Amino acid sequence: MTLVSIYNPQTGFTGLPPLQNWMNKKSSRSHPTLLMIDSNLNHNLWSPTSYNHQHTETKDLIQMCRKKGFKLISPHQIPTFLGATGCPTTIDLTWANHTARKLQVTTNLQLKNH
Repeated sequence: MTLVSIYNPQTGFTGLPPLQNWMNKKSSRSHPTLLMIDSNLNHNLWSPTSYNHQHTETKDLIQMCRKKGFKLISPHQIPTFLGATGCPTTIDLTWANHTARKLQVTTNLQLKNH
């Protein structure tokens, strides 16, 4: 299994181009792979319904992952970060390709690590 850990900074979102580069050169649908992304991105696909902000970069992340056969396996709408105002958001994501999903990978999130 390949584990890919990506940090995407809050400003500039510079973590997405290296991920795209890795996917284009190394990603294989036949090899189990997990993407663990501290995305600093919000989207209604994963953020709590009470959080309305959506980053435009999420469209690129979703398309990139789906194109290479990855599916979001993080629990939906479970906060992973409390912002400065105390607003819960989901910015830590786990994506798995089909081969990894067949291994029945599960995620366990704990908010206390932030």
